[in-house]
Amino acid sequence: MKLKSLLSICVFAILFSCSETELKLNTNPTLDLNGQWKITTMEFSETLESSIKGITSTEKLENIGSNFTLTYTFNSTPNELTAAGFFDLEIINEWGKKEYSKDVKGIDGVYPPSSWKLEGNLLTLKTIDFTQEIEIKSFTKNTLELQYIYQRKTVNTLNSDFSTKTSVYNLTLERV
Repeated sequence: MKLKSLLSICVFAILFSCSETELKLNTNPTLDLNGQWKITTMEFSETLESSIKGITSTEKLENIGSNFTLTYTFNSTPNELTAAGFFDLEIINEWGKKEYSKDVKGIDGVYPPSSWKLEGNLLTLKTIDFTQEIEIKSFTKNTLELQYIYQRKTVNTLNSDFSTKTSVYNLTLERV
């Protein structure tokens, strides 16, 4: 009987335990985002779905950022996020066609100036009419890896046409 109880406790502990990264992020009281961070890598996938006059279409895009001068500054008094700079973007559609955008000023879902709050490994950005939750995947003194999902839906109330843009972002920032 004692063996069964011990095995049950072990199985429960294994099933409901945190990974090492989660444990480190959630119990580390010294996550200090204050200061300036420069984006060093950015990749995101987008799915664009639209319906016009009852005909639905879907397009998938892969996006890769480069030539970053875009920096984000986290201030803790008050908790405010600001940004400056640009980046270039390579957009690859599902058929392999490439397009380029130069001097992109910002990233969907990260709209400075905004307030910010950090709880465990969840960074929340908030403007007057927008809130974005961003997961911190990894954090060291000088490197920050983020992942978040941004979604925007537009509906034409006159004819029920709609478009939905869903983007999954992976960003790496380094402390300046």
